[in-house]
Amino acid sequence: MMLKSVSANMERLKTLAGALSSDKAKDLQRALLDINEDLLADIITVLQPFDDATRLVSADKVPTIHLVAPIRLKLLNSVSPGAEDSDPIRQLKHQLMTFLTSHFHITPPFCLTHAVRVSGPS
Repeated sequence: MMLKSVSANMERLKTLAGALSSDKAKDLQRALLDINEDLLADIITVLQPFDDATRLVSADKVPTIHLVAPIRLKLLNSVSPGAEDSDPIRQLKHQLMTFLTSHFHITPPFCLTHAVRVSGPS
């Protein structure tokens, strides 16, 4: 995940931007200094299950259709707001929940029909 890379390399990026002298480097340095690193870490935590899910269903040599329903449930649970969530994180989770519920539909007949077709007699 790109955000993890930015977070892990924040000090190096700031040092690099500080060593350069162009106007664009100064803009980069200001942008890096404006990053709320605690919020960035919280965003990474919220998005990590999506990264994990993408990796799970992207397997090349094994079927993954059976993972879709449990992954959807895990993602929905992961974006449920928590009492400790900051306002920006609550807003992010709300947007993700809205997206998941409106774009990621699984109906039991499809799952059952698919399972019968895959495992039924040939």
